[in-house]
Amino acid sequence: MSEIKGPENFDTFANEKKDNPELKEYSDNLEKSLEEESPFKEMTPEQESAFEEFDKMQAEIEGTKMSDRTERVLESFKSENWKELSPDERMDKCDELCDSIADDLELSVKPRVCYDKAEDIPDGAEASYDDKDNTIHINKEHLDNPSQLANIIGHETRHTYQHEQAEHADSTYGYNCKESFDKKDQLIEEYDYVVPTEHIDSLFTEQDADEYGNLFSDWLENH
Repeated sequence: MSEIKGPENFDTFANEKKDNPELKEYSDNLEKSLEEESPFKEMTPEQESAFEEFDKMQAEIEGTKMSDRTERVLESFKSENWKELSPDERMDKCDELCDSIADDLELSVKPRVCYDKAEDIPDGAEASYDDKDNTIHINKEHLDNPSQLANIIGHETRHTYQHEQAEHADSTYGYNCKESFDKKDQLIEEYDYVVPTEHIDSLFTEQDADEYGNLFSDWLENH
């Protein structure tokens, strides 16, 4: 059987990122090859490029160090502390976490956070980010789940960072963000605003925001 090569973090990728069509095809072919002990087809240039971008994105985020302030705010999101807070206090802590993450990301303009009813957020999502007015909309129903909330705030604040980087696109990251947002606009037009979830999840900006949001829920799990 020929040697099968893939990225060092393939296992993590295979478990979490199969929504990317190029990488899902590679993953499926690899699994089939292992089961049948048959020769494995080399990656296409598109698959290689997708893996490279994922590796760079994950390496950058894994190397991110939270500020002391962000860690202090996250202490309030621990279950034993969160249950002692009123709804208004919980929203204040969400605002504070967003503000601290914005500082960590060195945002030129910090996003505003609004708390909405589920029916007021598109497709009943947990949250959304509106780049037109730089506002993060959070579903009020999720105020009881602090770990999920911390993840959501990290994810949506990362979208603010992505838009700032895409405006200049003078780095590979900024270019990838701009390309991803352009692709999203094309999908919205193609599907008349009802874009299948798997298409949205496969976008670079969503994968990047997912990985960044996981930093905060992972911190709570490990501290």
